[in-house]
Amino acid sequence: MTIRIFHASSPAAAVLLAAAIDAGCFTEPDRRILLLSRTGPAPETVADVSETAGFERLRARFDEVLSWN
Repeated sequence: MTIRIFHASSPAAAVLLAAAIDAGCFTEPDRRILLLSRTGPAPETVADVSETAGFERLRARFDEVLSWN
């Protein structure tokens, strides 16, 4: 079983990963996991990427979405 883990720390990074998947830049794994993290001096003050507008449209490309924070 092939599992590919993608990491995004911003909404722009999540969009970029989704576009790369759509463009066929990655081989097709058995499972795709998106690992989200918040970065910056005070990560707890920044909204999680999964809470941003439009994230649900990106979510469909991944089998699982996990938050590091």
